[in-house]
Amino acid sequence: MYAAQIKEVIEAEHFKTGKAWVELSRLSQLLYDIHRLTVTENFFVGNAEFRIYRTSNPNEIYISLPTEVSLLTAAKRTISLTNNVNSQETSRSRLQGLSDIKSCEDIEEALHQILHHLTYRYPNTFIDIQTIEVGFYSLYGRSLESVVSELISDFTPVEFLKCSNRFLTVQAENFWKVAIAPPNPPQL
Repeated sequence: MYAAQIKEVIEAEHFKTGKAWVELSRLSQLLYDIHRLTVTENFFVGNAEFRIYRTSNPNEIYISLPTEVSLLTAAKRTISLTNNVNSQETSRSRLQGLSDIKSCEDIEEALHQILHHLTYRYPNTFIDIQTIEVGFYSLYGRSLESVVSELISDFTPVEFLKCSNRFLTVQAENFWKVAIAPPNPPQL
């Protein structure tokens, strides 16, 4: 039917917002605005080219591409944001590379900077852990998991993030999302 146009809109929205899931009502509106096409939930049911997430509210339905396609879009977005936002700082990070990551605090700072770059237009947005891992790899040339496990054996990146007060973590379906924790309010 219109699978190619739908995929194009989902990828563009993912690239723009950093969110792999697009609300069906937003997707429908974008499809109509761009291609003068309409789509309903029935198109996605049983369609292996897309993923559906239903909330307890029957009016909130989210659509995504399969994980491997979403990761590719996330990688493109991460590289684009990294190249466009604060390029001097990014260049310095790439030059310093892993030689600067010698402690848990260094990992925290690196992840904080990546999340800040990914969410600079949409603060308080939760980002899929896989997107963060792609950003880390693109900057440091090594997987986040290998760097974390070198410093804290048997720890995963998610466990590391959950232990830090700089990040908020939530589990959504079978994946984790991370956001920068708000600053602590002043004590009275």
